[in-house]
Amino acid sequence: MTLWQALKVLPFTLFSLATTGICGFFSGLILGNPFLSPLGGAIVGMTVGLVFVGNLQKDGLFAEVPELPEPIVAASIVTLDDYGNTVCDGKRVLPVFLYSVPDEDLPEMVGLGFNTLFAFGNRATELGAYSINTGHWEYGAEPNYLGGILPDEADLNWNGVDEDSLYSPASIARRCADMEAHDPGHLKILVLNGGAGYQWWEQYVAAGPDVFMLDPYPVISGRPLVDLAQAMQAMRFLTDKPIWVIHQAWCSDPDGKEMPTPAENRASVYLSIVQGAKGIAWYAYRFQDRHVGEYELVRENFPDLWTSIVQVARELAQMHEALVEPRAVETRFVNKRLRFLERSDGENLWVISINPSERDLGSQTLALQRWLRQPGVAEVLGENRQVIVKRTGALKDTFGPLAVHIYWIPLPSD
Repeated sequence: MTLWQALKVLPFTLFSLATTGICGFFSGLILGNPFLSPLGGAIVGMTVGLVFVGNLQKDGLFAEVPELPEPIVAASIVTLDDYGNTVCDGKRVLPVFLYSVPDEDLPEMVGLGFNTLFAFGNRATELGAYSINTGHWEYGAEPNYLGGILPDEADLNWNGVDEDSLYSPASIARRCADMEAHDPGHLKILVLNGGAGYQWWEQYVAAGPDVFMLDPYPVISGRPLVDLAQAMQAMRFLTDKPIWVIHQAWCSDPDGKEMPTPAENRASVYLSIVQGAKGIAWYAYRFQDRHVGEYELVRENFPDLWTSIVQVARELAQMHEALVEPRAVETRFVNKRLRFLERSDGENLWVISINPSERDLGSQTLALQRWLRQPGVAEVLGENRQVIVKRTGALKDTFGPLAVHIYWIPLPSD
């Protein structure tokens, strides 16, 4: 115990000793027991008081803050490149994952296209995936590592805090400083409570996280889908650190009316990608129904939404190398609603276009930045059709409400 901690508990200790000593004194006086004189009673009472205070110390009421251990040696080195991509041992990664997946379902998730698991790293290593280490930093954890969990070679970062509104900026800053000193080989992540508004985010930007996760949830909040893009833009004004986006796969109403439709899910994810998201997550694979208190699985209770989530995860896996291209994200607008993003993996050009509004925009022309050597065609991913692409890069298509079109254009070899 430090001197400061001893001084903090001194009043309570003196009070306990005085109380038990006085009780012991009068017990000996009143009882007149030859074996328990007033002085002997006081001594016995004070001894009881010391034991009482000692037990409180041991049980944690006045628990000491343990010394931080020596920095640990990470099994992998995770950094960020100049464009916000996560880089694990030299390989760029776009994390795609689900919250709240039971252990028994983790192997299947990897096969469905989710390359990252929100789970302990050793499970991810076994399954050939990355992991978001779910250990939360708590002083007094045993052993005294982050949340009692050692880093694993599959880990990308520590999920240090999972809702900023529960912690003060000073608390976040202290935790981030501890994490950095303790394990400099992994990133620190902070989930910002986007659903309740983002007026206070500025207070947390300087606290030290490497990555910010947003969960705006426009559908359950009854807001237009484009609010997701506005939340990302608000964050971008505050920091150039990477933004990952958590998408809604839960609801609080018994009828499921607050759950996103498949079209809303697909549009939400690709809107965040077009706006520059460097990680994609869904909350949650399993969530608790607040009305009946039981857990529900999205795949069982909302099969159409689950099909959409899996389809998007597989598409992201197919485009992965292009999405982590070491190049700045340049969101381009056709009008104030329709926007698109071009990414290349060196062999293919991928164009992701999204109309996040409920309005039918009809026929629209995208002017691609990359000129082709000759006119060609683009496959529209998942739609079993093609569109013409002119040599100038002009591409025409129709865009209904919440339409997402992904164009795959093989590039000619040099």
